[in-house]
Amino acid sequence: MHSNFISKKMLLVTLLGFSSGLPLALTSTTLQLWYEADGIDIQTISMLTLVSTPYVYKFLWAPGFDYVRLPFLTKRRSWIIVFQFLLSISCFLLGSSSPKDGIEFFAIVAFAISFFSASQDVVIDAYKTELLEHKERGFGSAYATFGYRLAMFVSGGFALILADVYGFAIVYTLMGFILLILMLVTVKAKEPELEIDSINTEKKKLISSIFSPITDFFLRFSKNSKIKSVVIACLMLLLIVVYKIGDAFAFTLSSYFLKHELGFSLSVLGTVQKAVTITFTIAGVFVGGAVLERFGLYKALLAFAFLQGLSNLSYMYLAILGQDYYFMIFTIAVEYLCAGMGTAAFLALLMGLCNHKYTATQYAVFSALSAVGRVYSGLYAGTLVQLYGWVSFFSLTAIMAIPGIILLFILKNYIDAIK
Repeated sequence: MHSNFISKKMLLVTLLGFSSGLPLALTSTTLQLWYEADGIDIQTISMLTLVSTPYVYKFLWAPGFDYVRLPFLTKRRSWIIVFQFLLSISCFLLGSSSPKDGIEFFAIVAFAISFFSASQDVVIDAYKTELLEHKERGFGSAYATFGYRLAMFVSGGFALILADVYGFAIVYTLMGFILLILMLVTVKAKEPELEIDSINTEKKKLISSIFSPITDFFLRFSKNSKIKSVVIACLMLLLIVVYKIGDAFAFTLSSYFLKHELGFSLSVLGTVQKAVTITFTIAGVFVGGAVLERFGLYKALLAFAFLQGLSNLSYMYLAILGQDYYFMIFTIAVEYLCAGMGTAAFLALLMGLCNHKYTATQYAVFSALSAVGRVYSGLYAGTLVQLYGWVSFFSLTAIMAIPGIILLFILKNYIDAIK
């Protein structure tokens, strides 16, 4: 068995991926269904997806994590543990209330969770990028994706089963306790052996730590022409924005669609996701990691882009069929398998684009751009559904894969050159 496949490093990457993924459903699908259960209308639910905007703007404060070191633990782990603690407290706050008692309070706390989660992502992404060597990125990305998707199941599918029996307040309290336990993982983790801290070593000013990562990225793609390098860099950033945008639109209202439109209960959805999520996320880890290592980053990105688009067509067909239990299982299975593989390759791309001198800042910019579709799709998804219906909506999300595929063809040589 490949030496990169099973190791303590991969276990650590998995657990950190779990810590990153746990808060996401708590401010999206799970919270969305809590709103629906308390009678909040679809337009309000769509607007409330804006609480996730910190994921888009996290690059604004990311330079601080490259520049500022807290006076305990080590550079990355100290920040991670702070945000894990703040996320835990925020979950306890939501667990002590209900949307019908005050939607404004819920929106504020959900926004805080998004802010702390986005900030945690910045530091964890920097940590794992510095931790993994080039040859480890394929399986490392797959394991990080597995941990991330597993956490989304815990705060999504498993949470729905508990919510159907004990209520959503208990669910959020439990998630708070899980985040406290994850702090122990951070305490036990080790800082990467190669820690490049050039900003502190050279005593550069914070303003330099903001602009140096930007100029480094925009001028790296062509030694002979700055204009060409900037154009390629812009196309690469556009690829990051659009690569998973179709998935983002489909995911935004998928839980609402399955429960409100098709009438599946929370227990049914939770039970299906319990079995399907684990099985097909693990499958995604094996397939995604193997494809990345065997065929390289470009071919993996291209193949998974096609599959992500096709997977959304299963939701379109489910909208035509109506409440079909078995096809619902198939749809969720395909979604998790294809999205998991696509995410594994996508994370490898983001890590490969980072210069280790500016890991936190550059990865934050890349991942923030990738969150644009997920965050702002909620503004338009509800309106599109009301205007055109669910079948046309999911058809459109499949078509959204095309721009990313075109950009991959254009950028092939530059993606192949990523080390």
